[in-house]
Amino acid sequence: MKGREQKLSPKKTPFFPNRRSAIISIAVVCLLIIFAILVIDRSTAMRLARYNSKAEAARQEALDQIDLRFTYASRLASLLGSTEVSEKTISAIASYHKDDTVENLSAAYDKLDEALSELQKEIFISPDYVFYDPYFDKMYECETNLVRAVENYNEETNFFNQQRNAFPARLIASRLGLTPLAPFALSNSLKGRP
Repeated sequence: MKGREQKLSPKKTPFFPNRRSAIISIAVVCLLIIFAILVIDRSTAMRLARYNSKAEAARQEALDQIDLRFTYASRLASLLGSTEVSEKTISAIASYHKDDTVENLSAAYDKLDEALSELQKEIFISPDYVFYDPYFDKMYECETNLVRAVENYNEETNFFNQQRNAFPARLIASRLGLTPLAPFALSNSLKGRP
């Protein structure tokens, strides 16, 4: 019976033949793990930077259209003079700062949109409306271009934020100082008003 038990149990061989091969194998595995971590870190950092730059380019396109609309509104206000332009319109134009945050720009844009809507209704009955109409047409054109630019920016922002919040990317984004991007909130204003 003893002979039979010995045949059934396999002879145990050590995983490493000697201590030197064990140390070398462990060192190689550790180096491969470190290399893999560095490669993942670098590729994730490059990917996040690429997504961030796409979102920034889309943001700049939207900012250009917002700036153009505020420029036209400012010129229209100066053309009309203080008698026909309401305090609300002047206040809305003054609230715009090109280098402001997306949230503040959205609020300023909404404020301008509301003021321009009222202003257009007020001066529509004026006989000189024909002279002011091209400004409203240009502002409408800016708004039409802004719709596409804001949609593009919000999509890029959403994608960047999703990628940033994934597990390894969150750590790398924190290390690189990449904070979540805020989307534009202009949906109420972008309805085809002047």
